[in-house]
Amino acid sequence: MAVSSRRITMLSTFLTWQEIQLGQLVPLLPQYELTTMDAYALFSNSSYLSQKVRFLIEHLVQHFGDKPY
Repeated sequence: MAVSSRRITMLSTFLTWQEIQLGQLVPLLPQYELTTMDAYALFSNSSYLSQKVRFLIEHLVQHFGDKPY
């Protein structure tokens, strides 16, 4: 939406890193940082986790583990 509307907006680099790399978006205030948020998956090592839950956790770690930007 930010690319097509040609307006100033405040979006996370998590959502826009590809457009920034392609030059479609330009950071205006790179020194300004928003408060970061972390996500945690908490579970007991001794408890049973269904295969679906294990796959979800593995997917989240693979997708969000390292910043691509």
